[in-house]
Amino acid sequence: MEQEAKEKASQQRAEAGQKLAECEEEERRTGKKKSGRKPELPDPGQATLDDTAQRNFTDLESRIMPDGANKGSFVQGYNAQIAADSASQVIVAAEVTQKTNDKKQLLPMIAQIGTNLEQKPEKFSADTGYFSEANVTDEQVKDVDLYVATGRDKHGVAVETSSAPTPPGASPKEAMRAMLRTEPGRAVYKMRKAIVEPVFGQIKE
Repeated sequence: MEQEAKEKASQQRAEAGQKLAECEEEERRTGKKKSGRKPELPDPGQATLDDTAQRNFTDLESRIMPDGANKGSFVQGYNAQIAADSASQVIVAAEVTQKTNDKKQLLPMIAQIGTNLEQKPEKFSADTGYFSEANVTDEQVKDVDLYVATGRDKHGVAVETSSAPTPPGASPKEAMRAMLRTEPGRAVYKMRKAIVEPVFGQIKE
């Protein structure tokens, strides 16, 4: 558990460093200083074990995770990942991880698709939990058309489409947001639920 605390601090340091780099890049690009506090970089060497830390002795590898079906609730389990083919709903990649955050799962899932099918997907859609500028700019996915939401749409509120071109000097996040507001981008992304969510339902049934 102490080792996990250090590993968690190392991961938080890496994520904070990435956010800091993105902030500095945006400030450099826009010439405007961002408001708010800069992310702090935790020291893994100073990581301490939380007094409330627990371990399940029945299933040592499981972790306490947010329950996606019941907001505010938690379960003892795993984070299961699948990627499904859009035409047939066949699962083309699958993984189980102890990490609650989906951001680190996008690139490995695309890589697994490449291994299983001996080719990368032409298009790949994922919800906002998978978005990071590092993910969408990684060399591994330069030949894949990504449709990854940059934020959550308000339920019941129609999203206006736009044909305006991406402004010069836009950040990867701004470029993705602009692309998903075009009619073609919106058409691809709105099919995400119809592709993968039924597969989860079939598995549970």
